[in-house]
Amino acid sequence: MLYRLSPNKLEKLIFPLKDYSKQEIREIALKIGLEIHNKKDSQGICFAKEGYKEFLKENLKDEIVRGNYVDKDGNILGEHEGYQFYTIGQRRGLGINLSKPIFITEIRPLTNEIVLGEFSELFIDKVELMNSKFSVEYEKLENLELLARPRFSSTGFYGKLIKDKNKIYFKYNEENAHNAKGQHIVFFYDGFVVGGGEIK
Repeated sequence: MLYRLSPNKLEKLIFPLKDYSKQEIREIALKIGLEIHNKKDSQGICFAKEGYKEFLKENLKDEIVRGNYVDKDGNILGEHEGYQFYTIGQRRGLGINLSKPIFITEIRPLTNEIVLGEFSELFIDKVELMNSKFSVEYEKLENLELLARPRFSSTGFYGKLIKDKNKIYFKYNEENAHNAKGQHIVFFYDGFVVGGGEIK
């Protein structure tokens, strides 16, 4: 989320651990007797100790309602526990067996439907951005080849920014399956963060 900060705010940030690798920090923690030195890396919600499902149940309560799994044509395939528990691209933990690998390709909150499909249906070559923010003038970036990282674990994909009327898109050089609505995508040029936005 650092891409959303202005240059004058970034200048004032201090990262005391910036010169250390994660492994070096673990070794320091071991030397000074911290029990968490060998704790597994977490990709979940750190403040939801009981897991994200229990956290959502406690905070959303009656908003969570069971709904239907459907295919892209609207045919009902089964029932899900509530769309809030799922994410685009998810394969495990769906509670449904269709005798072939299936993935979540779309989530429809208004109808409480989750669309299932094959992995190939997740591949796209363009995303629309919303709430975008750039550290340099957009016009200076438009014709540059940028590295886009739609997930923190992604090594990135190259492409270019495109403006069509008042909308901004990122056009990948090749299709990929790493995009999901609401997810943040960050752009790099020559190793530096130049901006980002949310995938619409």
